[in-house]
Amino acid sequence: MAGGRPTDYTEELAQRICEAVATTPRGLDYICEQNPDFPNQNTIYKWRYRHLQFSENYRKAKCAQAEIMAEKMDTLGEMARATAYVDEKGVTRIDAGIMASYKLDADNHKWSAARLLPHLYGDKVAPPEDKKSSLHIHTVDVPHGTE
Repeated sequence: MAGGRPTDYTEELAQRICEAVATTPRGLDYICEQNPDFPNQNTIYKWRYRHLQFSENYRKAKCAQAEIMAEKMDTLGEMARATAYVDEKGVTRIDAGIMASYKLDADNHKWSAARLLPHLYGDKVAPPEDKKSSLHIHTVDVPHGTE
């Protein structure tokens, strides 16, 4: 790596990437931009394909990231309320542009969290994929005329 980003896979670097993903709500592009010693996004995507353990650790890191995104939605609401002001008529208002920006951020976090952890944050509550449902449906034949 003479003057550029690394391309050789190491367990230590893979662990640092997963830790960075698991501890921020930001995307991989931002994470790589903030860490010049990380490979670029495309290299990380290739590593996920080529290295099974890294792929699994990265998936776990994304799940941790989803929880951060869900928790951050409360903060976004508080930040939006903090921008309220009282106009010349004494009416409390929030700037529509600022509110739209916070709403977009919250919607993006909600969407991402729902896709990464659908059993926790999705619109439809479903059991985790690795567990079988314990719901059993029994049918009973009712003779005609005895209903």
